Amino acid sequence: MQRLGEIVYSIRTSQELIELLRKKGCVNLEHVCEGAQAFAAACVVGHHASRSCWIVCPDVRRQESVFNGLLNWEVPALFFSELEMPPVEGAIPDPEIVAERLEVLKQLAEQRRTIVVVTAASLEDQVPVSDVLRRQTVMLRCNDQIDREALIESLLNNGYQRNTQVTARGQVAVRGGIIDIFSWQHSLPVRIELFDQNIDSIREFDLDDQTSIQTLDRCEILIGDTDHSTVSLREYIRKGDLTIGIELAAGDLDVSITSGARAGEGIEDYRTAFFETEFQGFEAGDFLIEETKRERALDEVRNWIGQGWRIFAICHNEGEVERLSDVFSDNELDVSKIQFLIGSLTQGFFFPCAKLAVLCDAEIFGRYQSPSARRLALRRSRLRGARAPIDFSEIAEGDLVVHLEHGIGRYCDIRKLEQNGTIQEVVVLEFANQARLYVPFEQAFLISRYVGVGKRLPPLSTLGDGRWSRAKKAAETAVFDYAAKLLSIQAERNSRSAFAYPSDTKWQNEFETSFL
Repeated sequence: MQRLGEIVYSIRTSQELIELLRKKGCVNLEHVCEGAQAFAAACVVGHHASRSCWIVCPDVRRQESVFNGLLNWEVPALFFSELEMPPVEGAIPDPEIVAERLEVLKQLAEQRRTIVVVTAASLEDQVPVSDVLRRQTVMLRCNDQIDREALIESLLNNGYQRNTQVTARGQVAVRGGIIDIFSWQHSLPVRIELFDQNIDSIREFDLDDQTSIQTLDRCEILIGDTDHSTVSLREYIRKGDLTIGIELAAGDLDVSITSGARAGEGIEDYRTAFFETEFQGFEAGDFLIEETKRERALDEVRNWIGQGWRIFAICHNEGEVERLSDVFSDNELDVSKIQFLIGSLTQGFFFPCAKLAVLCDAEIFGRYQSPSARRLALRRSRLRGARAPIDFSEIAEGDLVVHLEHGIGRYCDIRKLEQNGTIQEVVVLEFANQARLYVPFEQAFLISRYVGVGKRLPPLSTLGDGRWSRAKKAAETAVFDYAAKLLSIQAERNSRSAFAYPSDTKWQNEFETSFL
């Protein structure tokens, strides 16, 4: 079966595209539909195989779409996350986003070839200087000899906290010849086992149950505070790096990819035009219902087959390959002229210049979104459906509230902040160590009033700490066990006479009392 990356290679080596990309000055790829913009960017990246590439998008939605598309076309891109809130005084950004950004910056600082997808706004963000990141990164490899005490002292002298068990980034725990470290830029902590002064093993482990996940040959530890010396992210773009803009004004870009044409540039250039297929507008179930629309889309495929086009159908799994193949066969299409591949494309396109058509099951069956968009949509819809909106007029300054993801905080007030020229209302919450979280008003459904038991007030949660997530997980397990026990009782009652279990109600009352 042909690989998806080979399709990109076959197009980027076409004479027309090579001639265009060799042009001096900004290269404009016009009339590239949204579904093909990642493919066009992959062709450009492949053409400049020795250069680092910066793919700049107008917003986060397009950034996620292009990034997922690049991964689909087998381009090893990095995603530089945009901070959710502007850097105002006292604001604490999401620690997960900070870690993701540090990991990307560390790779950029190594000055090897890198493909990174960013938003235009992120280029102006203040980030640690690359030289600082390189100096403060320590590489630990299996079988290396290290000075255990010197490593621990260096960590503690540069902002790490020593705990009996690591629960958050920036912590270290020592037990004999075992050192647990949760580095600032990693998603998981590492456990280093020493034999005398030699590193015997390095393993990533889970924070909740402290069990190993995978064994590593090496790991990088970021030592020290990188916030004191900063530059804009734009400073990381080196001489010789290629900048590719998606739906942006050409400016100082090397390559511009747009869905339309450049205004005031005379005759429009359709040599790189990628168009949407007739399958573009199908919703879930429409393909089987809307006969006229279906026939028009299938006629388009028949014409491509008749003209000798290369046609690829991208499906999410083998089952979808079989299903789509059967659909085409049932509609009298020659499936031998269509190549079926496994991938995660969400929008198809066709490229007349190269007689190439790319179809995808996501459009035809109307069932798939990009992975990140799907996770976000499911999460937000589930939370909104489960939580009633809070009335902030009933909450006084200083009252305790609960943020679903960060834990117990103290309500401060509602403020208006300016971001990218627009005014945004945010809810200000204070957590432990006087850390403040600015919650956009559209995410206020994540906040609820704190309802406690007894007169004792709970301590404020620490932002970035793993305790709150573990407490939620334990509560969810307890609820599941409780529900399973009640179902078991009900099943027994259904199979026998209810009068045979006079103690069930008593047990249930006792269980509910202890649980609540």
